[in-house]
Parts: sequence; C-alpha cells; structure tokens
Amino acid sequence: MQRAWMTFFLVSAVLTVSAADSSAISSEKVDYTPAYESKWGIGFSGGSTSGIGFAFRKHFSNRLGVNVGLLPLGGKSDYSKWIWVNLGGQAMYTLHQAEGDFFRLYGLVGGSLFISGSDREECTYSENGDFTCERPDNLNYYNVGIIGAGIGMEFVIIKRIAIGFDVPLSASFTPESVGVYPIPNLSLVYYVN
Repeated sequence: MQRAWMTFFLVSAVLTVSAADSSAISSEKVDYTPAYESKWGIGFSGGSTSGIGFAFRKHFSNRLGVNVGLLPLGGKSDYSKWIWVNLGGQAMYTLHQAEGDFFRLYGLVGGSLFISGSDREECTYSENGDFTCERPDNLNYYNVGIIGAGIGMEFVIIKRIAIGFDVPLSASFTPESVGVYPIPNLSLVYYVN
C-alpha cells in the first residue's frame, strides 16, 4: 500500500515539473502569454482542498487561478443545537490549455477546514439501571484540517459551464490522528465572463 502512495506521488510530481519546465528544453524564447482572457465563475465544489459548498473560481490571464468554497449550516431542535461549517481554498497554475478554452490542465495546492459542533444530550446508564441525560452548556466542537497538492483538469461541457476534477494528495489533521489520502475534488462552475 505504501508503494502505491509513493508511486502516485512521484508520478504526479514528475508530470507537474515536466509540464512546467518544458520550455527549458527549447533554446527559443517561448511566449507564455495565454490565448485567453481572465475569467471568473460561481458554482459548487466538493473536495478536500477546494472546500465543500458554494464556490467562486477565477482564472487570471497569467496562468494562475483560485477556487474558494464555503458552506455554513446550522440548526436547532428540541434536543440539540448544531453547526457545520466548511471553508476551503486552492491556488491553481495552468500547465496546459486547449485551443478554444474547452480543456485546462493545472497543478494545485490548497487546504480546507471543517468545523462541526453540537450540544447533543449525552445519556448514561447507572449501575442500578437509571437512565440520565445531560446537555452540555456549550457546543462540543470537532475540527478537521486538510492540506494537499496535486493535479486537476477542467472541461467546458456547455458554453460557460465547466466541470472540474482534481486529484490532490491530501494530509488530514484531526485532534486524534493524521492521515494521507488521495481525496478527489469535483466542481461545477458557471463562468460569468
């Protein structure tokens, strides 16, 4: 299993470096001015580095781009109050773009933070069989932080509507553990301009 992770990481790194440094092979001066204008869009994203929820995505004319995702939720019932918030963001660097702007390949780095909390009643049984429930005075929080880097691609499926698929190798940090996973991101974006 560890060999598979190492292979995935090495292949991703080689592809990213090869595509970014392909101009070093040629002795001619290469013009990196993209054949497209800066564009931005809104939509939905879900993933480890892009965040989960409503998304804002912008590609600049200098090959850089950003994606920010946010989803705040909360509620209250007779039994508990709860909150769930996710905020994520990633920076992108376009490695290749097809003519006509219908396909884009990019490298990315990013991170997200998941925060959840509730004051759900905690119930216990005593030795004599009594059942007691207590509600905490404050919300009990559970947080997860994720950072990652990888590659992604975006396809325009209908004019101005694009689907993005990213595969970052992500490190997840919780109060109890740390894990490394290839958690994919998926986004659906409507480009306004």
